[in-house]
Amino acid sequence: MDADERDIFNYLKTWGAEFVGVREICRRAGTKKRYHEDPEWPNPCCNSWPKRSILERRYSGPVSREA
Repeated sequence: MDADERDIFNYLKTWGAEFVGVREICRRAGTKKRYHEDPEWPNPCCNSWPKRSILERRYSGPVSREA
């Protein structure tokens, strides 16, 4: 895992098994500066992790860390 993936994973751990919206991850997993520079920065992880069985994804948006 790279630094971005760790930031997202650690943020999702605080939510337990609840689903979290991708936009919420974009805003809260990193810093405000990171969000303003690239508001879509978590998308590569959120799109690739379900394929690697790290996340469960509802295609209506929210994602959840596998319990």
